[in-house]
This record gives sequence, C-alpha cells and structure tokens, in this order.
Amino acid sequence: MPPKIVKVPEYGQSWWMWWKTLQPEWRGMGEGKLSRQVLEGEKWSQTCRGGANGFLMIVLTLAWWIVAAEQNSEQCTADADLHLAMEDVKWVLDRMVMLINSEGILATGMKRSLDNTAALGDVAVKKR
Repeated sequence: MPPKIVKVPEYGQSWWMWWKTLQPEWRGMGEGKLSRQVLEGEKWSQTCRGGANGFLMIVLTLAWWIVAAEQNSEQCTADADLHLAMEDVKWVLDRMVMLINSEGILATGMKRSLDNTAALGDVAVKKR
C-alpha cells in the first residue's frame, strides 16, 4: 500500500532532493535541471544497483507521486515537475541500459564472457 501523500508539491520537492543524491557529481547538485553531458567512462554505480535501495525504489517512489498527483489534482500545480522527474528517470535508465549493452557488464562493473550469458531481448543475462 502506498503512503498517504497529503502535500504533493512538498513530496515532489523531497523526491527531487533525494534523486539528486543518487546522481553522479557531474550531473550537478544545484537548482535546476541536471546535466545530461555524460562523462566518458561513467558507470552509474551510485544509481545502478539492486536490493532495497535499488532502481525499483526509484520507480516505486515515482509511482507514489503519480498516484498522489491523480488523487489531489486540485492542489497539484507541480505536474511539470512530475513529468520532468519521469523523463529524467527514463533518461538515466536508458543510459544505464546502453552501458550494459555496449560493455556487456553487470551493474557492479564486472565484465562477463559471452559463453556465460544468454540473450534476453537486448540485455544479456548471466546463466545459472
């Protein structure tokens, strides 16, 4: 069950502050849009992880924001912030998938040999 979000704009501001802490330093921590000028060799190690604090949590918190915005549409003047957040999460996820596809690595940065992988769509997955 999602948490009860009473103040949607404040939740959005808090979400953005949290999201920025998960970004590489080069994306910028100040006000405004995060940079999209990817540095060569970026591995997205702070953002690309599994477990309790992994990318699923990012998607889940965005879903909570979406539900709260729909339920509180009269107070939600920050729809643009929500759309920017969804767009930025998609952009980061696209970069991480491109990295995995181009280098054949796991989120941990460990290289795998082709004989230990099986193709699943566009992403290689380690065989068990």
